[in-house]
Amino acid sequence: MNKRNLTAVTGMILLAVVSATMFACNDQTRIADPSEPPKATPPPPPVDLALWYLPGTAHSPGVITLRILNKRARDAKLHGVNPEKYYAAPVTLSLDRAGWESQVAFIAISQDGTETTIQHGITLVSSPTDSELLLDGAHTYKAIYKIAASSAPRAGSVLLATLPYQASVRRSNRVSVPPALSTSRQKDLRQARVALLLGENDTALGAADKVIAAAPEKPMGYFLKGQALEGSGNTDQALEAYRLALKHYTPNVQDQQDQQDQQDQKDQQGHPRPPTAIISRIRVLENVASK
Repeated sequence: MNKRNLTAVTGMILLAVVSATMFACNDQTRIADPSEPPKATPPPPPVDLALWYLPGTAHSPGVITLRILNKRARDAKLHGVNPEKYYAAPVTLSLDRAGWESQVAFIAISQDGTETTIQHGITLVSSPTDSELLLDGAHTYKAIYKIAASSAPRAGSVLLATLPYQASVRRSNRVSVPPALSTSRQKDLRQARVALLLGENDTALGAADKVIAAAPEKPMGYFLKGQALEGSGNTDQALEAYRLALKHYTPNVQDQQDQQDQQDQKDQQGHPRPPTAIISRIRVLENVASK
């Protein structure tokens, strides 16, 4: 093979290599044909979990509130948007009491990111009577769980809930676990609030009396005592406790923990803060007494 032919063959080989490389690059970075229909993005699942957690003390239980709703349907209803276009068509979720107990799981995430499912120490206290949950934007379903002190996630960790739905697992919002309470009065306040949410009125009453004994000039103890008495059906004594709470309610006697507890009630549980809540309960019980 002469020199001219060798040069021609070498050039053909180089051209073939370059063409193959360009084809491979073009194949990997090929722009989609505008005439091709776009791939459909699956709509988000219509089941949402909203978690709220109130820790107990080192020796008393805490309480977990879990709500199930369809946030997109709720937002579509709020803004007057067609639910179908908002991926918010109503759905029905089958979940009876056994499902609230066995299908819902609670996961603690440590500061290093390790996830641990809490296997023991969580008891379902109350759940919806309906086993078919209509998630249409107008309904929200709530369950309350009691978590033992021995099973409570550590301070600084994160708590969330999960629920299987079709081929996915829905996760709730993450709730940061606050530091442990430092004073006896803070612990009694917390124990009373947890007990009220769990419907344990006798425990709440005992804790509220301790709060009053520690700070008789402050209203929160009387307010919690009124709630416990009202929950037990002692309306006359509850009315008296509420009136004492209102009597002692002045801005200059509110300490930081009182303000934090009241803000928690408003933000997380939807309860108004005293004195609005105190006045409301007084009016209700006065109307009951007048009949």
